[in-house]
This record gives sequence, C-alpha cells and structure tokens, in this order.
Amino acid sequence: MAEIFQSNFVFGLQGNLYQEFLDKEVRPIIQNIIGANDYEIIDFDKHLSKLDFDKSKRKESIFPEFYLNFLGDIIKENNIVSFKKKVCITLDERLCNEVCPNTNRKITTIKIGGVELAYFIYFDIREFFDFIYGSKIQESHTGENINNNSEKIKDINNGMTINKIQEDELMDKDSNYLLDESILPKLFSGKGDNNFTAKELVERIGYIHNVNNDRRISFIHDTKDSNTGFPIYHEEFPEIKNYAIGTPVKAIGCFIGDRFYTNDYEVIDIDELPFQVMRLSGTLKIHSTFAIIKTAIGDVYTSLNLIQKYAPNTVHQVECIAIEAYNKKQQENGWKAIWVE
Repeated sequence: MAEIFQSNFVFGLQGNLYQEFLDKEVRPIIQNIIGANDYEIIDFDKHLSKLDFDKSKRKESIFPEFYLNFLGDIIKENNIVSFKKKVCITLDERLCNEVCPNTNRKITTIKIGGVELAYFIYFDIREFFDFIYGSKIQESHTGENINNNSEKIKDINNGMTINKIQEDELMDKDSNYLLDESILPKLFSGKGDNNFTAKELVERIGYIHNVNNDRRISFIHDTKDSNTGFPIYHEEFPEIKNYAIGTPVKAIGCFIGDRFYTNDYEVIDIDELPFQVMRLSGTLKIHSTFAIIKTAIGDVYTSLNLIQKYAPNTVHQVECIAIEAYNKKQQENGWKAIWVE
C-alpha cells in the first residue's frame, strides 16, 4: 500500500533490504556528520521540500505537520529544552547546498537560534542499488553535482530545459532557508548541543464552535465575544471530528507568525472554561433578521444561518447550545446560540 506523503514534492525508498541499508551504510555516515548517536530518522512520507515553504505552493497544514514531526518531542525542564535531532535521508540533491567537511557529502540543516535541529543528508539512489547488488560504490559523492558535465537539466515534469546557471539562481543560497525567521517565529534562542532556552508552549482553552468536514478542521473559539480562535486539523487529530459542537477543549501548542498550531489537546470539564456554555431547550421565534429561543434561563439570541431549515411564523420546540455573550444594546450579559437542532 502506498504511503500518504505530506508533500507533493517528495518521494522515497522502500524495499526488503532498506532497513539493512540504513543500518550498515547510512547510520555510520550520519554518525560522522552529526557526531552523535541520539537522533531520529524521519520517514520519507513526513519529509518536506523547499517548495513546501513557498507560500504560493504549500498546503495550509504544512506548518503544524512540521511542528509535530520536528518539534513535537521537545521537553522543557528547568528552563532548558531537550530534543532529539532529526535526520532526513533525502534523494533531492538540489535541496542540499552545503558540504559536510567530515564526509564531503551534500547536506543542509534546519537551525533555530543557531542550533542544528535537523539534517537533510543527500544520498544518490544508486547507493541503494549498489548496496543491494553488493557491488562497491564507485562514486565518491563529493559536493560536486553528479550531472555537472551536462550544460542543461531536463525538467521531467514539463519537458522544458532549464539552463544550469538559471537553476542555480533559483536555489536559495542560504543553507537555512527551510527555517528562516520570515517563516517561523523566534521560538528558541541560545546555543548548545541538544539544549537551548525556549519560550513556553502556549495553553489555550475554548470550545468547539464548528466542524468543517470539507476543510477537515474543527474550529475552537476561545473567547465569548468575538470570533477569535484556532483550528485543530482532522489529519493530525482524527478523533476531534467526533466531538460535538460546544465540547470544551484545552490545547497546547505554539504560534507560528500570528497563527496558533496545536501540538496536543484534551477534552476538559465545562467548568474550566472562562465563560459559560450550556445546552438548553426552548421555543424558537423567528424575526426578520434574527431569532430568539425562549428558555428557562432567558432569551437566547440566534442568527438566521443556524435555523435555515425552520419555517417562519411557526412555533418550534428546539434544543440549542448557547454561550454567554454580552448584549451591547441592553448593556448586560446574555446568551447566544452556536448550535440549534
């Protein structure tokens, strides 16, 4: 069965001897490059490419995926953050524009606060087949381009040719382009081997305001008087789509730019919300621009888009989930429906 890749610009290797290839050929090279045995090899299906960080090409959930796969195991203790370095065995040579002085192998690194968080290490696919066939690898695989005898590179996707110099100009010369400060915030600072100071992960408490199966997100509102909140993606947390509107949620995550991405979450008791959410029943009365549900605790304001299936000029017995809201007209607290059935 084919893996579901997070990126459209990545492919990987599979095979009965792939694990043996990793153990015998790849891991000694990794040791020489990063100088440590404590690391994690990221599977091909979780790799990202340079193009994934291009705003015109990336999919919306690329940053939470990156956060979960590369930052999700970070542990903070005594204001020191410990993490396991990540290694990606990439087949994309143009991704790697550094040369490791210890191995002469092409690499690139992801850094935060000057600390190497992850390594992309280039392997030619022929190395895999050389290992399978048991032959001695003839290529030295230095930092030189294997195809540098060719003046042009064939673009397989569209049949066009790109001048070698033009392609070099398209590549970002900064070896840390995957994680520069214009893409991600300064989450971390300091220097060290596997330890550096970090800002606290952020805790946000709210309730499920709506579930959008088309976009595969559940949106969490964390205030009572505005539409501010954050999404939780079904792709990363499939079970979230099974929780009903109004379910109280506590999420742990971080801000990337002005957007919040969830690292983990839990369903909490409704008493932990900083405002009230209640399930009520009552009588629905529809007006021209809004509707009111008469309940035992008072009137619940309802927008018309929540009650489109109900006919006007008819009494309807309904149930609703209502949130505490401020009535600006009457200058007092009231209730607003977020779900009606």
